[in-house]
Amino acid sequence: MKQLKIGVSIFLSILLITSLSPVAVSADYTYGNDEFLDALNAALHQIVEDGSYDTIYSTWFSGSVVLTDDSTTNTSTTFPARADITEGGTLDTILSNGTIYFGSDTTYPPFESLDDNGNVVGFDADIAAAIAEKFSAAYDTTITAVMQTNDWDPIIPDLQSGKFDAILSAMTKTAERDQVIDFTRAYYTSSQGILANADSPSITGIADLNSSDITIAVQSGTTSQLYAVDNLQAATLNVFDSFDLAVADLKAGDADFLLGDLAVLDFYAVENAADGFSVVGNFEEENFGIGVRENTGEPESNSMLPIPTLAVFFAMLALPIMRKLRQ
Repeated sequence: MKQLKIGVSIFLSILLITSLSPVAVSADYTYGNDEFLDALNAALHQIVEDGSYDTIYSTWFSGSVVLTDDSTTNTSTTFPARADITEGGTLDTILSNGTIYFGSDTTYPPFESLDDNGNVVGFDADIAAAIAEKFSAAYDTTITAVMQTNDWDPIIPDLQSGKFDAILSAMTKTAERDQVIDFTRAYYTSSQGILANADSPSITGIADLNSSDITIAVQSGTTSQLYAVDNLQAATLNVFDSFDLAVADLKAGDADFLLGDLAVLDFYAVENAADGFSVVGNFEEENFGIGVRENTGEPESNSMLPIPTLAVFFAMLALPIMRKLRQ
């Protein structure tokens, strides 16, 4: 009986000790995303203000720079102080590792595509490099931007799962997307456009595409597809996983028109001039933003959390039992 009492006493003692012992919280990419968002906005602010944006823009596009400033009073223009950054969070991890990973659907020139050596090139790639430079200067360290190729349809779930730090992929800021991720200020202002081939019927505007005689190629999960579903219901939609496949559909004559961002359609019109490609209209102005994960909360300041309350409750019940067993 005495041995049983001793065993029970030891067990209850261990339960009490473990219940009151703190446990460390591991680094979590769900923390510090608000700080990362502030840092991205600060970098974009500097890029626009110091003229870097105009230089990058002129490299990839012709004409005057058009950029809508959709920032608000809550949009940061300064970098978070290093001492205030959440330990183990997204921004802290980036500064510690020296790399920002941007997820990107690299089949969308002139914003992002692969060159002959497999390197990501384009307007977004140059914006990413400029952001890394601003991060480096702000925190007196070396930060490198990596454009990580990712399919378009799962790009938001892949961001949320921590596959990369942010989405930089000519993504239009929409209310629906804003419900599941956060966006920076606009870094590019675009409009939707209509691309035709040599055999496409003549039209006067986007409304003419709402006909049972028209077939339209679009990329899945884009605002072009959403617009067509909502406004061009009479037409037939050919939907593709990547934009280059939609272009091939138009080129083969299986579609009468292709919808997409105007700058991208301009690029393909030049590339396929011999096939009679031309931009025949535009509609729906849009702003592109960099997407980041929403914050899911903040860790304790000392990075230590108690074991669950239920265990503490049982441990407290154990105290009088231990005293009785020792009598």
